[in-house]
Parts: sequence; C-alpha cells; structure tokens
Amino acid sequence: MTPVLSCVEQYCVSEVQHAVSADRRRPMSYTAGIMLAFTSITSIGYGTVVPVTTPGRLFCIVYTMLGIPLALLAIADQGKFLASALTHAFQFCRWRLRRRNDKKSSVDRDDNDSVPGFLIVILFNAYILVGGLLFSALDANWSFLDAVYFTFISSSTVGFGDLTPNDDLFFPLTLIYISFGLTLSTILVDLLALNLRKLHYWGSRIKNCANTVIWFGGKRVTVGQLMQAICHYLKLPKEYHETLLERLDHIVNNTIDKMEYGTCEDDVDELLEGPINKCFDVDNDSITYIDASNILDL
Repeated sequence: MTPVLSCVEQYCVSEVQHAVSADRRRPMSYTAGIMLAFTSITSIGYGTVVPVTTPGRLFCIVYTMLGIPLALLAIADQGKFLASALTHAFQFCRWRLRRRNDKKSSVDRDDNDSVPGFLIVILFNAYILVGGLLFSALDANWSFLDAVYFTFISSSTVGFGDLTPNDDLFFPLTLIYISFGLTLSTILVDLLALNLRKLHYWGSRIKNCANTVIWFGGKRVTVGQLMQAICHYLKLPKEYHETLLERLDHIVNNTIDKMEYGTCEDDVDELLEGPINKCFDVDNDSITYIDASNILDL
C-alpha cells in the first residue's frame, strides 16, 4: 500500500510543479511588469511575479543594480522634503497657538521647533489604518485586517507576497500609496536611528572635535581646518586659533548642555576669556585689543 501512495504523491507533486511552471511561463502583462520593476527597485519583492527566462533574469539583475540606488536616493529625498513640510506645518501651528494664547504681545515664529517623535509615530500608524480602510474598500476579498497587514508589510519593505492587489483598475493608486508609505517609513527609521544614537552616546562627553569631518557639497573638511580658515579670514593671531582649538571640546560640550538642559558649567564667553586676545584691524593693520564678546560678533 505504501508504494502506491508514494507513486500517487510523486505524481501529484509533479503535476503541481508542472502547472506552476506553465503558469509562470505565460506572457507577462504590462501591469505585472510594472509591479515586478517597482517591487524590485524598492526591495519589497513580493515574489508573485518573477522573471523565468535567462535573458529576463539577467536583465533583472542589471536593472535592480542600477535601480535600487536610484530608488533609495529618491525615497530619501522625498523623506527630506516631507520632513521639512511637516516641520514647517508644526512650527506654523505652534506659532498660531501662541498668538491665540498671547494676543496682546507679538509672538515671533521659532524656526528651531522640530516635530516631536511621537507625532511621526502617530502619523505613520494613522497612514497604515487609512490604507487598511482604502484597500479593504477597493478589494472585496480583503478584510480590514488584511488591508492593514498589506499596507504595513509593503511600507516596511518586508513584502511577504501572500497578499497582493489583484485589480488592475486601482493599480496606479496602489503604487502611489505604497510609495508615500515608503517615504513615511524612511522618516520613521531615521527618527529611530537618531534616538538610538542619542541613547548610545548618552552621558558621554564629546572629544576631539577638531578632527570631526564636515561635508560641503561632496568636499570634506575637518572642524579644525574650518576654524583655522575662519581665523585666517578674520585676521586673528595664531595664538587665538591655538587657544580656541584647545578649548573647543569644552566649548562644544558646554554649548550642548546649555541648549538641551539650559545650564552648563561655564559660559562660552568665560571660556574665551583669559589673556587679552590680539586682533589686526582690517583698515590700518594696527594691533587692537578686543574682548570675547566682540570676537563672537565678528
């Protein structure tokens, strides 16, 4: 009896594999091709539409090698624009609220206000829930939970492929919605990375600021080189530049403490005091003496 069952099992498996192979070798529709290209360069990769011929697979390799970096750059740029728009909207709302609460005095808009992290998390969760309502309404075979699951899996680039949109009529809307979800998830990941970085360096003091590298349009320069260029441009003596670099770590740490906690050990002006600093006057090259506050105002 066992050999008979084994033969039946092998026959069924062979037929299923043949049917799947035949189904995959059918001509790919234009919509399916767009889905393959989109899920390839965004690294979602549902796996429901795949190249089966050798030329198709070779083309897919070259296409994704070129497309993935471009897609990541595009998504990152969209994330920056969206984050900037959210920041401006948040600053405007806070400014209007302050003006409403304090009508008698003029309230200036604070450009240093940034969107709190919990608002980004709330916005992302709301976007997933709205996607659940949208896709469950567009596809009668999907429940609300199925649509929420699909939206989250797609926006997070997990892409299991167990649920994919089947209606070509709403296919463009699906691509647009997923693209916007990828942008939101990028902002959320950047926010989480920033907080993890803060947690990693929590309690540690900044050291060796002069060798910190800054990028300007593809060119790199250290903080020490930048400070040296500024001192040279202002025609400050070499002694001032050396003193500033020696105290730079202390100045930066105290400035950060003042910005985050409102207090610090010493004020920046006090750190720049000590021996009177010499500075050449630009007009007549004569030596003049200026205090720390004037140096900072130059």
